[in-house]
Amino acid sequence: MVILELFNNAISKTFLYIMLVKNCHLVFCICCNRLL
Repeated sequence: MVILELFNNAISKTFLYIMLVKNCHLVFCICCNRLL
C-alpha cells in the first residue's frame, strides 16, 4: 500500500509539473505574440 501511495504521489507531481510547463509555454506564446 505504501508503494502504491508513493506511485500515485509521483504521478500527481509529474502531472502538475507537465501542466505547469504547458501553462508557462502558453503564457510565453501570448507574450511573444503581443511583442511581435
